[in-house]
Amino acid sequence: MFAPLDVRGAFQIRRATLLDLNPIYKLEKSIFRRDAYTRLELFIQLALLPRARNFELVNEARDIIGFCGAMDNILPGRPAWIITLGIAENYQGQGLGRYLLDFTERQLRSGKVRLTVRVSNYPAISLYESHDYIHRKRLRRYYPGGEDGLEMEKRLD
Repeated sequence: MFAPLDVRGAFQIRRATLLDLNPIYKLEKSIFRRDAYTRLELFIQLALLPRARNFELVNEARDIIGFCGAMDNILPGRPAWIITLGIAENYQGQGLGRYLLDFTERQLRSGKVRLTVRVSNYPAISLYESHDYIHRKRLRRYYPGGEDGLEMEKRLD
């Protein structure tokens, strides 16, 4: 059974479910704006992907203030992926993204994990670098509007 993790006393990480679809969608839109996943994409991630690992960070009022979606790879030796990770703007800069990322990584069964981030998202890149992610490759014109993405990787074993 999954037990919520107490984070800094005032926050908890818990498994995200389909019942959380609307608040997670609203959070995605507020954080990522043009890059936010659609409601349908989040539905698929929360309800249909068997290897998905979805976690939300909630405050004392039980408001969802962070979300991380990841997926273990079905093929042995292949990396897991962090699909999305975001913390509400008014909670950023408090180390909560680091806590959520660390927790999510511990739930993955793959030996390594990858993610993609906008090359202009310096705070996220800094977070990932401080969490031992290395730059793997630059993905030209990966994001809407033509901005490059940066694929990063971390060994988990």
